[in-house]
Amino acid sequence: DDCPTGHFRPPSAKFRAAGAAMSNQLIVFPVTCAFFFIEALVHYHIGKTGSAFGLSWPPPDELAKIVISIVICGALSSAATTAIEGYMARRSGAKAKTK
Repeated sequence: DDCPTGHFRPPSAKFRAAGAAMSNQLIVFPVTCAFFFIEALVHYHIGKTGSAFGLSWPPPDELAKIVISIVICGALSSAATTAIEGYMARRSGAKAKTK
């Protein structure tokens, strides 16, 4: 925000930390979804063939369901990670202030 004299005030530490958490999640979310997708394809193949070796590609309707569930679970995982990291950062900040 701007200070009363009209000069730009640098972002607060809290704002910078929020930005860092957001940029971290921009990495964590797609990586998580990619690994969930690979795992889902392996589980799908095992369910269809009984073998862990090889790959069975699901039909489009099943693939869509898989992708939707992965995106939802990936988003929940990212949100939980962000919340836990925020809680731990606030907790460690409170401990540092009391010492």
